[in-house]
Amino acid sequence: MTAIQGWPRGLGLRRYETLDSTNEEARRVAKTGQRGPLWIVSREQTAGRGRRGRVWISESGNLFATLLMPVTTSLSAQLGFVAGLAATDAIIARAPSAEVKLKWPNDVLLNEKKVAGILLAPRYRRSLLPRSRGKFPIRTESCSASRRR
Repeated sequence: MTAIQGWPRGLGLRRYETLDSTNEEARRVAKTGQRGPLWIVSREQTAGRGRRGRVWISESGNLFATLLMPVTTSLSAQLGFVAGLAATDAIIARAPSAEVKLKWPNDVLLNEKKVAGILLAPRYRRSLLPRSRGKFPIRTESCSASRRR
């Protein structure tokens, strides 16, 4: 864990220079039994992925982060939208004159350019079944220079 002055108690943080994928690191951490909440942050990803397993070019200089947290599947459908709204609110707080939009299902646009992508990924595929419980790493990425391939 990395200490940051003012970081909220009970919210874990792991910071890396380079990872294959913050999402994959969250999966590895979850397999050890850690439930979170835990932010996993890297300056660079070498094997990032987007929706439907698409390759994600993760150039250095952007923010690559995954939030590992326990979630019941009854809330999972709402999480992507809530994460998008939170990202939008954060951008507007820093750039109030900017045009910020959500593009369904997982993109945050700033002045018509993608600046963040949100990916919800269950720990286990079967966790999507009704009444089951799953862990959903939520990855948010600043991607002013990043893009899908």
